[in-house]
Amino acid sequence: MAGLNELMGSNEIHAIRRIAVVADEVRQLAARTSKSTSQIAEVVQRNRIGIDDLQVIGLEAHRFGQ
Repeated sequence: MAGLNELMGSNEIHAIRRIAVVADEVRQLAARTSKSTSQIAEVVQRNRIGIDDLQVIGLEAHRFGQ
């Protein structure tokens, strides 16, 4: 019986270690996702600024063309 208890204990330890590894991988993925989301937001903001600039240039060109 003691051997069975040791085996069960060993299996539980391995299961806990696997859970810890998965949890660490999830944390790393969350960090990468957060960083990527921030980078995407920066690109979107730069694109919005660029579009606004182009609209202003277009309006000015239209006014000068009249």
